[in-house]
Amino acid sequence: MLASSTLALPSSNSIAVGIDQHAAAVLRSAERQKQKQETWRAEQAAARELAERKAAEEAARVAAEQAAQAAAATAAAAGASGSSGSGSGESGSGGSDGSGGSGSSGGGRSAFDAGAPDIARTVVNGDITVTQVGSVLDALDVHGRIIVKAANVTISNSIVRGLDSGSKYGLVDNMSGSPGLRIYDTEIAATNPNWTVNGIMGWNFELYRVNIHNTVDQVSIVGGSVVVADSWLHGNVWYADDPDHSDGSHADNIEIIGGDGISITGNTMTDATNSAIQITQDRSRVSNVRIAGNRMDNGDCMINISEKGQGSIAGISVTDNSFGLSGSISHCAVVGPTSTSVALGGNSFDDGALVTVKNG
Repeated sequence: MLASSTLALPSSNSIAVGIDQHAAAVLRSAERQKQKQETWRAEQAAARELAERKAAEEAARVAAEQAAQAAAATAAAAGASGSSGSGSGESGSGGSDGSGGSGSSGGGRSAFDAGAPDIARTVVNGDITVTQVGSVLDALDVHGRIIVKAANVTISNSIVRGLDSGSKYGLVDNMSGSPGLRIYDTEIAATNPNWTVNGIMGWNFELYRVNIHNTVDQVSIVGGSVVVADSWLHGNVWYADDPDHSDGSHADNIEIIGGDGISITGNTMTDATNSAIQITQDRSRVSNVRIAGNRMDNGDCMINISEKGQGSIAGISVTDNSFGLSGSISHCAVVGPTSTSVALGGNSFDDGALVTVKNG
């Protein structure tokens, strides 16, 4: 798919048919999804309260140890420790190092709070290609794509829309595999989507509190060392006339086609027509995928595992996830071949049904 150099847009009639078919299903489940989101928020609040209590207990223990050490310190040492604090707050809570926290415990935020904060931004018209190591792109409104070709790039507090006339492929592109790409508190959504457009594509990246929507796939992972955390992946677009798929777009919240060491935690994933998480080995072998503490609904089976003739996939764990009831295949949380072992634990359907791996 990526080798295509010419964008072949589908006809307006076929787009309308596809949209009508998908919209009917989305409207039927919208009210149920709203109720499930409220339940999920309450569950997350309870989990945050427990985590905060444990953190407070640990902080008290550490404080007691520090107090004992301070009691033995000299007056000179105490004076020195007080002379270095004047600049302690300069970077602020919204700094590019993600100091606002990388999870629901950071400020008590849930995946539904993911995305760009309401701040002033600099508008950039056109694609940005990043070639400077350590670049920080903060508070931008990008009417284009961000193409990463340097290590240790940070994107924060921004909106990435693609070209107003329509872009191709990943709105954020790390197909170079440049290490250390981190994205915080950012919205990625195509202004003018088409059958080629995904949210982010590549590997060696981390997403924290990112809101991705209005794309075919929100996250396309083609290699290892990836973190997707506390983010909201939703609003997939679907095209009946998709040149890559005779049965229409295979829209996933997260697609994994290769890589080792992939962590997917604390996210909300809905509206996919295929799967919330599709794992294949189309590009390379896949291993060590952790899927924990997420909310998933819609699609066929919500986690779909396919070996693609590359042999069994090692190290897949699916724990403490919540599964909705709106999938087209009843109570299908995970489907995969028996040759790939999946570690399950602590998962639940909304109606309390047992979560198992279906053979397929």
